[in-house]
Amino acid sequence: MSLNSEVQQKIERAKKENLTELDLSVRGYWLAENDDKKLTQIPVEVFELQQLKVLNLRGNSIPEIPEQINQLRNLKSLNLSSNQLSKIPKSLENLTNLTSLDLL
Repeated sequence: MSLNSEVQQKIERAKKENLTELDLSVRGYWLAENDDKKLTQIPVEVFELQQLKVLNLRGNSIPEIPEQINQLRNLKSLNLSSNQLSKIPKSLENLTNLTSLDLL
């Protein structure tokens, strides 16, 4: 998957600065003009950000959450609302710090 430069910059900044929050949501996701900004999967680079506590992927076109989500052990808040989710992995229950999960 090739990432648009804005997404790539956000991920690189989170890695470099050891950020605990990452916002990859799409503002105005209901507008057709924003379709090219939407992610169709969670970038694998996100799973390297083990320090993440908040991950916002609202308003993309992600159909499933990969098993690698369990690598984000410090995650407290995960927002996947307004996506196209059809599959949620059992490994999500391994995120014992997760206190907020938004899937709708």
